Amino acid sequence: IWPKHIAEQWVKDGTFREKWTVEAINNKELVGLGPFIPVEYVPDQYIRAVRNPYYWKKDAEGNQLPYLDEFVFKILPDQNAIKLAFENGEIDIYGVTAKFYPEIKAKAKEKNWIVGTGGPTFGTTFITFNWNHADPAKRSWFRNEYFRKAVAYAMDKEAMIDTLLAGLGVAQWGPVSVLSPFYNEDALRKYPYDLDYARMMLELGGFSWDKDGNLIDADGNKVEFILSTNAGNTVREGMCNIIREALGKLGMKVTFVPLDFNLLVNKMLNTTDWEAIVIGLTGSDEPQGGRNVWSQKGTLHFWNYHPDAAPGKQIDPEIYEAPDWELEIDRIFAENIKILDQKKVYEMFSRFQELASEHLPLIYTVQQLYLYAHKADLNITDPNAFGGMLWTLPWIYWKK
Repeated sequence: IWPKHIAEQWVKDGTFREKWTVEAINNKELVGLGPFIPVEYVPDQYIRAVRNPYYWKKDAEGNQLPYLDEFVFKILPDQNAIKLAFENGEIDIYGVTAKFYPEIKAKAKEKNWIVGTGGPTFGTTFITFNWNHADPAKRSWFRNEYFRKAVAYAMDKEAMIDTLLAGLGVAQWGPVSVLSPFYNEDALRKYPYDLDYARMMLELGGFSWDKDGNLIDADGNKVEFILSTNAGNTVREGMCNIIREALGKLGMKVTFVPLDFNLLVNKMLNTTDWEAIVIGLTGSDEPQGGRNVWSQKGTLHFWNYHPDAAPGKQIDPEIYEAPDWELEIDRIFAENIKILDQKKVYEMFSRFQELASEHLPLIYTVQQLYLYAHKADLNITDPNAFGGMLWTLPWIYWKK
């Protein structure tokens, strides 16, 4: 629902996308139905929102919500900066990373914090490859299903959980969260860490090894590629190093190059100038929310953009290929939205999970449990993986 008195003319003259931007925040032109209204945006510093006096909800006693007068979202460069800001009292809530959880938990009583943990969250982290790379040799490797299965078998998820998540994580095997009613573990193919199996997959894929132990393809090309993730994300950087080391044991030369997040995403979404990336996606209990990722012409179908849909770049139709299973996933997402029978929807999403885990366009890693911390004086009800700490934002208040 858009505010007619502000947005009507923009819609009529076709300028809505140009007007409804971050600049509209500082121009005091953003309004809505939520409990807070954004009024100030300072790039790389913060977004400030103030109480909406016309918010439609009231509490049980009839008091106007929200309770807080102002809500500020600070923009910080990395997890170390976020942790330091919380410890110094500069921010009031903190989505703790597993690396820092034991330390934050140990300080909770002294610092008057409430620190807790929950089950798995909705997000995913994975490694993916560029199927449309300009180099035909690399393009051939990345499209080779046996190559991707070898990478999956080389994924030491237990090491990732123990060393990167302080034991506070679970292995991921597919695109649907275990919290979703559509999750079907029986539909998933799993790939336990096994380098011997990985070698067998490579042999089935037409690869072999030269006298020096380097992995080579059928044309004698050494398998070498660049692996990137967003710099400063220590968990993902750690994953990349574990993956690089394991693939090195298989004879691959993997060069790890962390990149600024914006540069990484721009490369991935707007160019073909990337090879392998570890990154993540948010999720929900409804798999259909991932249609832009899994549809053949989806805007986030980054591993194999369709030539007609590739944003900001050109995919050569002469080299583009879409395997049958990818087209089947596309049909599942196109048809599922029309179906009301939940049993049928469950069956279709089960098939989706089967196809995604069998053919591995995205090779999943591990998932941190939901971890949180906040000042004890801040009354927050039931933080959880479904809504985080702010799902009850209108009812949050300071106890003193």
